[in-house]
Amino acid sequence: MITRDEFDKLDDYGRKRERYVEVATRHAAVALLWQATDASENGGNGYPNAEGSDYIDAVIPLIEANVRSFVEDNYITLGEANVSPEQCGHDLILTANGHGAGFWDRGLGEAGGRLTEATRGYSFDAEFELWGDRADGDEHCSDELAWLMVENTVLLDLIGASA
Repeated sequence: MITRDEFDKLDDYGRKRERYVEVATRHAAVALLWQATDASENGGNGYPNAEGSDYIDAVIPLIEANVRSFVEDNYITLGEANVSPEQCGHDLILTANGHGAGFWDRGLGEAGGRLTEATRGYSFDAEFELWGDRADGDEHCSDELAWLMVENTVLLDLIGASA
């Protein structure tokens, strides 16, 4: 994100765009955790507490540059299609990762097609493992996070998987 001094120097258009990037990035982080891959033998998708995750603030700096790039390159189309920053962040993750939903199925017409095409080349990666996936004998809740990696950066490792 930009500094307060940089923000203050922006005109109204620049401030609006910067706020759009900020909100889109936060919602992209939530969507990325929501669609994350369970790295355990049991497999599965979707960190169960993505929206309330303590890790969202740690994920944001890892994806912000790519979300910013996408928004800045497609800001006019996003505006033409009246795509909210929340929807943009969510749909960017789902469309770029081939999740089966996203810009193309929102009823945005030609703009949805252009936004879908614009996600080509973007990819966002997240994996997690829960304590319930491990038979370690420790007293952990089955839905308690044990390991989390986003964009090849380990954010949490309580199981020594990174060693």
